[in-house]
Order: sequence, then structure tokens, then C-alpha cells
Amino acid sequence: MKTNDIGTIITALCEHGARAVQRYVEISGVGPGAMPEYFMPAFIFDHMGDQVTMTLETNFLSLLEWNMHAKNGRRVVPSAADIKALSLAADLGSPRVDLAIFADPHRPKDEQDILALVEFKRGWISAEGGDRDKLLLLLNHIDSCKYGAVCGWTDKPEYPRGEAQKFGDLWFEHDFELHGRHCFFCARVFEASAAKRSG
Repeated sequence: MKTNDIGTIITALCEHGARAVQRYVEISGVGPGAMPEYFMPAFIFDHMGDQVTMTLETNFLSLLEWNMHAKNGRRVVPSAADIKALSLAADLGSPRVDLAIFADPHRPKDEQDILALVEFKRGWISAEGGDRDKLLLLLNHIDSCKYGAVCGWTDKPEYPRGEAQKFGDLWFEHDFELHGRHCFFCARVFEASAAKRSG
């Protein structure tokens, strides 16, 4: 797996995400609507962890510190923007990101760029607001990270797919069966530069 290629990573993430939904239903005997959101990133973390460096439930302050360390490793002094972002973390209550994916599985987290910040939804990927806006806010201050992604499953991907395309976001989906029902595990991916355009 090319671990620095966002398309390869997100395609695999969608495949494992679909399996996570199926597995939860198999084990629990209840419908996927009862599945806690945290089950998806935990399942993906377990099944992709041998090939990709990731962290779960990572707070904004940790992401900012890794961002600064990665830049310092390239002999860049923390900027005024970095210092301002640290104070912003305190003001925001240091929000957490469900999954952080790193570019290189063989290097320590604080010596490399973050490839993507990912949020998971139990059944709906919103067009505006919510997790996409949250990630765009964080990406505005984590300049070593290239992408944000919002993921989830649905049996009606047409509307969120159309909204992603309208905003110029990338769209990935993996179809799967759930008790005879055709479903999709989807990921809406956007570049960090969208934070600048929307800000």
C-alpha cells in the first residue's frame, strides 16, 4: 500500500469501514443505527495499523505539537501562527479528531507530516457545518496536514455525493450488503487549502 497516497489510503479505509459496519451487526444482533461511532475508527485502526501509522481520539493540542515538531525537524522555527494556534487550542477546549493518519509508517509521529484528519459519522455525511467545518478549522492551524475526511455509511449516497462534488471535494465509496440491503461506506475528502478558501 502506498501510504502517502490519499486515494489508496481512503479506498482501504472505506473497505474496512464497510466491514466494521457488517461486523458490528453480526456481533451485536442489532441494526447499524445502534452502532456507536467510535466502533468504526477502532475497527479501521486495528485492521490498517500494520501498514499505516494512525492515532485515535487525538486532541488538537497534540496535533499542534506534532505539527510544530515536524517543522522544527526541518529546521523551521515555530512561527507566530503556531504560537497563536496553541492559545486557540485552549480557547476551543482542545477538540478531538477521531483518527489521524500519518504519511510514513516507519517514522515517529513528531518527525513527519500528518496526511489526513478523519471524522466518522454513524449514518450521515453532512453537506455543510458539522465535522467538515470542524476539520477545516483545525486544518487552518495544522499546516503539515494535507487532507481532512468525513466518513460514514448510508444506503442513499446520492445527495452527499452530489454535495461533495459541488464543493470540489473528493468522494470515495465502497458498497456492501447488510441483511439484503445495499449500503455504502463513504468518505468525503477535502484538501487543507479549502480551509483558506472558506476562511
